[in-house]
Amino acid sequence: MEELLVFKSKNGNEKAFEALFRIWNPKVFGFAYQFTHDKEAAREITQETWLGVIKNFKKLKQESLFPIWIYRITQKKAADWMRQKYKHKHEEEEKLEVQQTTIIPAETVESHENILTHIRSEIAKMSANHRVILTLFYLENYDMEEISVILDIPKGTVKSRLHFAREKLKEVVKTNKKYQDEILR
Repeated sequence: MEELLVFKSKNGNEKAFEALFRIWNPKVFGFAYQFTHDKEAAREITQETWLGVIKNFKKLKQESLFPIWIYRITQKKAADWMRQKYKHKHEEEEKLEVQQTTIIPAETVESHENILTHIRSEIAKMSANHRVILTLFYLENYDMEEISVILDIPKGTVKSRLHFAREKLKEVVKTNKKYQDEILR
């Protein structure tokens, strides 16, 4: 069905485009937010992405590749935004600011939700590259090859980033006995 919406949208069907937009806009916004951790910036990137889709729709040869294509456009727009934002700053400051979240002490963690909240806060502290890899792999269910295409990076880099992000999460669980007990129940 989605491929049909893409086909009709490419050929000027406004209702099909509206339906495609409703399906994909939250996904595009979420993906952009993984890069920026800034809602306003993610909205701006999302808008720029849709302008890019409209402008270049005819260039999409296979409707089945729409998800990879739109994520690739979003990634490029996010990279442009990051370059613009950090253009005049020192190399150390070029890393994306991570949203500061309170770390939940072990003694207050009593439920699975609290553990997930803590893990999310740890993920939020990771670099944008690692947050994006985790999102694409675990939440969007893309394989390493597809992530490589979406982000325009070698498959080995995808593997490396995914490995590093997993190790960081393992470390969080290992350093807190209560998390181990909760997760292993």
